[in-house]
Amino acid sequence: MKLPVNINVAGVSFHQKEVSMVRARAWFMLVPEPDNPHDLNGTAIRVDAYGKFKVGYIPAKMSKEVSEMLDTGELHCFADLVQANVSGKHKTIGLKIKLKRGNAQ
Repeated sequence: MKLPVNINVAGVSFHQKEVSMVRARAWFMLVPEPDNPHDLNGTAIRVDAYGKFKVGYIPAKMSKEVSEMLDTGELHCFADLVQANVSGKHKTIGLKIKLKRGNAQ
C-alpha cells in the first residue's frame, strides 16, 4: 500500500455516538485486535488522547497489510480525519481518514 492513503472507516454504523463526537483535525490511534473473531488482522480505530472511543475498523480488505505495517513500524499508529459525511434515511455518519507515515508530533 502506498502512503498516504484515504480510507473509509468500516463499522461506523455500530459506533454512531462516538463518531458524532469526532471533530475536524482529530487524530486517531490504530489499535491491533488479534483476538477479533471477525478478522484476525482486525485493527480498531480509536479517537481521543487515550484511545478511549472506538469509531470503527480498518476495512477487512486492507487489514492484513495495515496490521503488517504496524508490526514492522512502517506505519505509525496515527491517522487524521479527512471527511465526515451524513447520509441515508437514518442519517448515519461516515468517516474517511488518512493513513500516513509518521506520528502525531
